[in-house]
Amino acid sequence: MLKIVPMQISKKPWRVIGFVLLGLALGEGTYLSQGPDITLVLDRRFRSSLSPDRLSRNLSSTSRWPQWFHSLAQVVGPSTLEKGSQLTLKIDPKKGPKKKFDLQAEVIESIPSRLLHLKITGDSSGRLTHLFDRLEWKIEIDPTEQGSSIHGIALAHTRHWRARLFGRLTEKILMNQVFYPNLIQLADLKQPFSIDEAPHLPAGSL
Repeated sequence: MLKIVPMQISKKPWRVIGFVLLGLALGEGTYLSQGPDITLVLDRRFRSSLSPDRLSRNLSSTSRWPQWFHSLAQVVGPSTLEKGSQLTLKIDPKKGPKKKFDLQAEVIESIPSRLLHLKITGDSSGRLTHLFDRLEWKIEIDPTEQGSSIHGIALAHTRHWRARLFGRLTEKILMNQVFYPNLIQLADLKQPFSIDEAPHLPAGSL
């Protein structure tokens, strides 16, 4: 007599589906990471009740940058910003001495009350320069009837597969992490300013 044996059904079908999805994701990730290098852009706008002249004091005085730059402890460089000025941004995420690092920056353009344009030229940790062969930050200020409009732009050109992969998948998240100016804090700075020039740290003082 013919005995019919029922087909065995996997008790864990989601495991198989998971492996299939993982394979597809890895394949897609490999494709995206192996493509040509790309230019990534972050474009953000905020409103401020401060006038362009008041905001300009926070842009032009590097001693005030720690008030609105992410994890910035100090700036070493000239007191007057102009095209070609070389700056050292001393970054301290407050996670111990080993997490501190320096960013070297060059001023591409500085127009009082209107524009600050920086190019990152070095990174003592190697993290940013490992991912990108070009990284620039630009802050533009335009007057409005009730204050100012702050326009922040970050440009980055990839040089590593991780930057290509995450740049294609999560461009905004990646670019937010490498754009150190905090435009929300800049827009909200309302403390009174003295007439005197703010103190600064000259190059070679540390």
